[in-house]
Amino acid sequence: MTTGDQKEEKASRRIKPMLVVTGVLCVALGLAVLRLMNPRDKGQNAEVPLFTVNRALLTIDIVESGSLQNKDQVVIKNKVGKATTISFVLPEGSLVKEGDLIIELDSTELEESRLTKSVELMNGESALIQATETLAIVKNQSQSDIDKAELDKRFAVLELKKYTEGLYPQSVEKAESDIMIAEEDLQRASDAHDWSRQLHEKGFITRTELQADELSTKRKRITLKLAKGDFDLLKRYTHPQQLEKLEADVKRFGMAFERAQRKAKADVVKAEATLRAKDSEVSIRKRRLEKAEDDVRHCRMTAPGAGMVVYATSGGGRRRNSQEPIEVGARVQFRQELIHMPRSDEMMASFSVPEATRPKLHEGMDALVRVPALPGLVFPGKLTKLGILPDSTQSWLNPDLKVYRCEVVLDEPNARMRPGMNCQIEILVEEYADALFVPIQCVLQVDEKPTVFIQREKKIEQRPIETGLDNNIMIHVLDGLAEGDEIMLAPPLDAAAKGGNGGPSADHAKPTGDGA
Repeated sequence: MTTGDQKEEKASRRIKPMLVVTGVLCVALGLAVLRLMNPRDKGQNAEVPLFTVNRALLTIDIVESGSLQNKDQVVIKNKVGKATTISFVLPEGSLVKEGDLIIELDSTELEESRLTKSVELMNGESALIQATETLAIVKNQSQSDIDKAELDKRFAVLELKKYTEGLYPQSVEKAESDIMIAEEDLQRASDAHDWSRQLHEKGFITRTELQADELSTKRKRITLKLAKGDFDLLKRYTHPQQLEKLEADVKRFGMAFERAQRKAKADVVKAEATLRAKDSEVSIRKRRLEKAEDDVRHCRMTAPGAGMVVYATSGGGRRRNSQEPIEVGARVQFRQELIHMPRSDEMMASFSVPEATRPKLHEGMDALVRVPALPGLVFPGKLTKLGILPDSTQSWLNPDLKVYRCEVVLDEPNARMRPGMNCQIEILVEEYADALFVPIQCVLQVDEKPTVFIQREKKIEQRPIETGLDNNIMIHVLDGLAEGDEIMLAPPLDAAAKGGNGGPSADHAKPTGDGA
């Protein structure tokens, strides 16, 4: 007998007692409902539906629906950075080898975008070259302006030094020399005039000759006066004026030199900033062109290896509410899963469990998988993955619903299995060969303690108990009850709300189990 047959037989043994208990429970509940609905019982002491506690095999298992998937598969996604449409796709189930075209997307708009970005890149490169040459010109012109301003400043300093140390002392010396010569000429002219007067008195020269010497003396006196006037003019007016002008030129050309330096620096910084901007623009346009080229290239998706084509929107994938089926003309989004290609024959069952069920599970637990398409077969496996966080893909259905994705890997897959097939997963959590248990609806949480209502001597009393795990039908009783005790199948919630038998208020009473 194979391992699968043994597990199937074991599962059958633990399911039969559960079926019996479940049938008894259903009959009891039906009788309770009929009694409550029978008007002849109104005003009379109708019998209370009870459940007799006994010992039997209690199986704590979890049964969920899921779908089959390949354990190892290659996922082909849409890498085009925008939504586009499918222009070609192989039929699902096609066998391909490495390099075969599987799916192709419409690239008409992408080609136009690529050409546009190519032209933009060429324009940007042209602007970059122009900015590079402009920077070289600005640097050259700036240095020329600085050199000229520096030369003007140096010449102004030399002119001032030339005047103060050369021209002005020479002018003073010349003026003093002119005065000295004029004084000597006047002295000689005066002496000649005195001698001529004596000679004229003695009759040796004529009066005309005397008048000529007298006129020469006057002329020499005027020359001396003019020489002294020029010297005074030089000292009082010409020298201060020229000195102030030359000093102002030195200051003016110095400030012009500083302005030339600052302007040159500003022009160079501006040209460098323009160059960097153009360079960044070219880099951005290059990346955009590369992205456009990648988008065009990604429109053709080939097989990474040999395998079978499975659409991601089939049962084996997670189809979203707005996702179209994979077919020619369908619109696909960026990073959308398109094709799944199995890498091996190993299969797994993917399913989800509610938040209340998750604490009962741990990785490595045994599981049984049944496939409706393969009736009569049971496939053993192990729980290999237990979701850590709630599955966000289910939140759009109900934000308050928290489910966790789980995976069971099959020990021996069947060759007739296909990805996407529906399946049922049963996981054995615990099995008690001889256990006390009661229906889960019999237990209320009263003051945060599991509580049942037990009939003793035709009276109903409230009793706290200690419970273990449940299987959504029966709950394991660890302490507080004995075999043969009879408890109410329909606990008196109204009595509990009123505090009957010392019971709690309605705020402190609630059902027990996974549904709590």
